[in-house]
Amino acid sequence: MDTVFLCPRCGTQNFIAKERFELLDEVPFRCWRCDASIPKGLILEHAARGSPVLLEEETVMGEEIVVYVTAGSEEEAARIAQSLLEERLIACANIVPKVRSIYRWKGKVCDEPETLMLLKSVKKHFSRLVERIRALHSYEVPEIIACGISAGNQAYLDWLREETS
Repeated sequence: MDTVFLCPRCGTQNFIAKERFELLDEVPFRCWRCDASIPKGLILEHAARGSPVLLEEETVMGEEIVVYVTAGSEEEAARIAQSLLEERLIACANIVPKVRSIYRWKGKVCDEPETLMLLKSVKKHFSRLVERIRALHSYEVPEIIACGISAGNQAYLDWLREETS
């Protein structure tokens, strides 16, 4: 049976024809857009459910994320980071004071000092992270941007996943 499924890393719809399944014994299937490797067993296991199928994030490398958040002060950034660590939503926070942000807000160009947080987490926590940051943050619209980690020190990535489980 032909199978359509969504890549767990990027959400792109992928298609694999029935006659291509036997080739997966030699070479794993890769998402055409982000190149995530998806094992044949998982494709076969989920093919019976119909399509499109979203495979579990844990099966593909790249579940780890870095979340960029700016804050008005170093103290605010530390308070937010501490709360997120206690709730195990992040494994680590780097706080970079005194970044300069130039942006447009409510029709006016602003040039302000801010503090940047680099938060290490996993995709499955992102919705909850956004919710908690918005509740803890002083900004009306805080910057909360996640970027996937495509490669890294495997021991560090294992530690990151362990600390956020």
